[in-house]
Amino acid sequence: AELGNPVALSSWSGSDPCASWAGVTCSGGVATRLDLSYNTGVTASVSTLPVSLGLATTLTSVDLSGSSFSGTLPGAWSSLTALTFLSAQGNGLTGALPSGWSTLTAAKSLDLRSNTLTSTVPAAWSTLSAVSRLYLSDNSAMCGMLPSPLDGAGITARTNTGLGMACPSPPPLPPSPPSPSPPPPSPGNALSTLQSSVSPAAWSAAGLSGWASNTDPCSPVWTGVTCVGGVPTAVNLASYALDGPLPADWSHVATLVDIDLSGNSFSGGLPEAWSELGSLSYLQLSSNGLTGTLPAAYSALAVMQELYLQNNALYSTIPSGWGSAFGSLVRIVLSDNANMCGTIPAGISSRVIATGVSGLGSACPSPPPPPLP
Repeated sequence: AELGNPVALSSWSGSDPCASWAGVTCSGGVATRLDLSYNTGVTASVSTLPVSLGLATTLTSVDLSGSSFSGTLPGAWSSLTALTFLSAQGNGLTGALPSGWSTLTAAKSLDLRSNTLTSTVPAAWSTLSAVSRLYLSDNSAMCGMLPSPLDGAGITARTNTGLGMACPSPPPLPPSPPSPSPPPPSPGNALSTLQSSVSPAAWSAAGLSGWASNTDPCSPVWTGVTCVGGVPTAVNLASYALDGPLPADWSHVATLVDIDLSGNSFSGGLPEAWSELGSLSYLQLSSNGLTGTLPAAYSALAVMQELYLQNNALYSTIPSGWGSAFGSLVRIVLSDNANMCGTIPAGISSRVIATGVSGLGSACPSPPPPPLP
């Protein structure tokens, strides 16, 4: 029934396989041999090997050669422990050899050549010490070392396989797709990151109202925030004695036009992420403790008009890209940043105020030579 009752097996009726079933040989009233070799009619309906054959535990010989079987070798055939001969050569079988067949310890000849089997001979087959011939030739995708005793001279036929050699390494897995970027924070959550930048003591002393995550900076309006049309457009927290680094997440508040944080004690560099504030026209950061270089990315601040960075500890040069970036620029004030140097880009030279910065306008000094060994 598992083979679909093809015409070629029309004699397989009733419950006694010894009653003239085609291909079945009996001894002592039990089936001992099954030969359906070179009979493609048996696979006319179903082409996979019958798993239920594993129930015929009296079989000593099974020959299914050249009958157009496909699919994999049934692991359930491990129950055929009386089997001495098995041939399924010349079919279209695929997949790996079942490791469970290690129970076929009576087997003397296993013929599985000329299929498309893959992988290795299972190490568990080392129990098959009675096997004198194992035919695996013409299974080109098989590979790996043979377990003892199947590696003995003349036992395993393996022409046109990779058996006896290490299997090739599998190709690397494709890279995982990138995780989707999280949504940008709300304006309130972005602005409120200022609190985590500032030291607890300075924040407490400043006494700023509002300024909490998951709240609206415009309702009620937070200290120092100006809103237009229900969105924050300006932050003025000049001279509140605030410290710590400038909050890079303010780059997500795209509606900001004015920022004034002058007269505090902010430190660290200018956040490069603020180059995303495309509406920013006024930035006042004078009289802090800012260090580092001027970000070249600020050339993206196309509507910038006034930029005040005086009385900090900035150094190095004015990025050359700033010379053609600020079409509406009124002034850039860099006074009292004593370690700035280099030429001022021609496009903005008339609008840069840099008193107390003797190095601007001339070449930066050469670095000191390395110490002698």
